[in-house]
Amino acid sequence: KVGNTAPDIQLTDSMKLSDIKKSTLLVFGASSCIHCKEQTKDLDKFYKSWKEEHELEIVYISLDTNKSEYENFYKKKTWNSYCDYQGWETKAAKDYYVDATPTYLLLDENRKILLHPKSLVHADVWINNRL
Repeated sequence: KVGNTAPDIQLTDSMKLSDIKKSTLLVFGASSCIHCKEQTKDLDKFYKSWKEEHELEIVYISLDTNKSEYENFYKKKTWNSYCDYQGWETKAAKDYYVDATPTYLLLDENRKILLHPKSLVHADVWINNRL
């Protein structure tokens, strides 16, 4: 819920979401999701300006179950992506009550939920006018 502190996420063995001390667009998606594939093209476009102008990071939590599909789809992305290959059983997806992909949440540097954007254009307008 907007205004709440977002749950922490164990991204790797040595890194948590709380280690990122920047505003973050948290994205839940999967390489098998048609809309996610379309949206990642837009993420690529927006990421450079968001990072340079607003010091914003993207953390993409993939709900993939197939390691090779995940790696083939995300290996060339410039933003951070993570996957535990548990699909919808991924703890982060459960903690955030994700029921569809793509799902977006905009967090401040303290993980306070600022916005639950309905699209990347919605996120872009908010980021460029508020961050």
